[in-house]
Amino acid sequence: MMQAKNVPESRVLALVDDNVRVSWEIQRALSEFPPKVVLAKLRSMVKRGVLDGCACGCRGDFSRRERR
Repeated sequence: MMQAKNVPESRVLALVDDNVRVSWEIQRALSEFPPKVVLAKLRSMVKRGVLDGCACGCRGDFSRRERR
């Protein structure tokens, strides 16, 4: 069973850095993982403060969170 921890964070960050920022584009680029698993990974990264954006399943518009 696939879980969010199986989605490489480095790939998600690389996609965001390459201007792939909306949730369905990220899901398409990570098509080997189920969409719900990708959303769970995005949600986890937002909660931990790695990304800014909304992982509810809407458009998303993810970006890296600025370090302070």
